[in-house]
Amino acid sequence: MAAATSAYAAPFAPGELPACSPLPLGSGPVPSPDTPEQFQSYAPFSAAATSAITPGDYVQSYSNLLVTFNEPRQFVGYSSLSSYNVSECAAKCDEHSGCNAFSIFYERLPTIEPGTGCMDPASTTMIKCDLWNGTILPSITLNSGQMRGDFKVVMAGSNAYVKDIPGSFATDNTLPPVPAGYTIEQYANGGAIIAPTDCNGSETYMGMRYWADGQLDITRCLAACHAAGEGDIYGRQCRFINTYIQRRNGVPTSQHCSMYSNYWPSTYATNLGQSRGSDLVTISATDSYGIRDMSDDYHACLPPSVSQASSSTTTAFQYDIVAPETFTDWDPVSETTTYSTPTTTAEFQTPYVAPNTFTDWSPISLTTTYAV
Repeated sequence: MAAATSAYAAPFAPGELPACSPLPLGSGPVPSPDTPEQFQSYAPFSAAATSAITPGDYVQSYSNLLVTFNEPRQFVGYSSLSSYNVSECAAKCDEHSGCNAFSIFYERLPTIEPGTGCMDPASTTMIKCDLWNGTILPSITLNSGQMRGDFKVVMAGSNAYVKDIPGSFATDNTLPPVPAGYTIEQYANGGAIIAPTDCNGSETYMGMRYWADGQLDITRCLAACHAAGEGDIYGRQCRFINTYIQRRNGVPTSQHCSMYSNYWPSTYATNLGQSRGSDLVTISATDSYGIRDMSDDYHACLPPSVSQASSSTTTAFQYDIVAPETFTDWDPVSETTTYSTPTTTAEFQTPYVAPNTFTDWSPISLTTTYAV
């Protein structure tokens, strides 16, 4: 049996070696007959995937697929394991400061480099542990294999896991730290703030920024708040933030940072989520926080009645108006737009994002100011 390797680097590219050169051997069994169809229907591979226990501090993103996550810009490294060991793969992720998720799977690979005289060689089974620095969903950026000469590379028993956001109240009764001069509160119902116009009919909402990496970082949210105040055309300063982790079917996907010129109490945290097709988009009870500037009294002047906020039956997020291809790569978008929302609605009205937002795989800053 081949020894396991631990290589935190991308593998060599197919075709770099001369035809028929020996390739590394994996530690997994080779099904008989040695065909891609038999490989993907091999019962022990499915059994290993479906019986695997999700490691502590992780959320399972998918299980027992015949494809695997594959986003080069999130790739940290990979290891070849000696057995299908989810805990071992999780430990490798924990050891790497840039790792936020991992996938583990069986991969059918050639024993020698396919080429002239050996176009379809015998196979070996690699048990791979891939590390990623973002989040993983089964609906995005999947690799279903490839042809190398006449040899077909395929996967089986593919599982993926994402680090969970720490549930601070549930563990040690602490909250994420904030700088001096700020205070933080947690919305136990797992809701996001829906703020109407204040008692004077003024809009306090200053825009939103989000990062689609599945991680919670208070520092970047405060930086966005400061930037919003510097560029606000109405001269408002950002004094209150509602930051929360949006989950899709329980998997952390993106941190949202909604910015306000005034503080709104927890009775307005009524936006709980929605169903989008077969997906359930939610915020959990440990994922939504209000961060308030305490340098002065920045309480919003509440409307005559808070009944709309406290008894709202609305649970649907109002998402950005975006072109269908906008979210295909889950890259962050930087929004510094300032605008007014209609006084007839208490739900988020978020900026229009240009259709080509994500085509270059880099953040886009929106500095346009307009009124809805």
